[in-house]
Amino acid sequence: MNDFRVELMSLKQADSRVKFLREKKTIKNIFMEQPVSLEKTKEWCSKIENDNSRKDFVFLRNDVVLGFGGLVNISRVDGRAEFYIFITVDEQGKGYGTAFTKWLLAFAQVEMNLRKISLYVTAGNDTAVALYEKVGFINEGVLKKHSWFRGLYVDRLIFSKFLNDKLEFDNLYKHIS
Repeated sequence: MNDFRVELMSLKQADSRVKFLREKKTIKNIFMEQPVSLEKTKEWCSKIENDNSRKDFVFLRNDVVLGFGGLVNISRVDGRAEFYIFITVDEQGKGYGTAFTKWLLAFAQVEMNLRKISLYVTAGNDTAVALYEKVGFINEGVLKKHSWFRGLYVDRLIFSKFLNDKLEFDNLYKHIS
């Protein structure tokens, strides 16, 4: 899956992000306040533009949004960050999740000199867990009934990956626009 490009998240992508996050199938496993509004999303885009604790990206193919992802809670001192990704429902199962995840990991290692990437995923989100394990994340534990989500306290799994392994970053720069 090399037919995509990556851009930093910006105001010009706010409409696409809102549309995406209003789809019922999309928000099923995403921890984000609902409903999502264009006004709040534009405020968020403006706020993150100069926020050094995060890097947010949009993944596109032929100017069509395929998904969003990024690194948050970046600690340069500790060399770590938290990872997130979500792919549009129509593009799931086509390998983009794997390609975007590998791209983000390479970016974290090569451009940011990070050594460890962690993530949280809701127990039962087997599709996401399979993706994370496929690219080398290790389950570090379970936070029992940790988060209030859509009317229930849910378990959250913690995964991490150390980036001291050789990553495939030969094509890192060809995707940046």
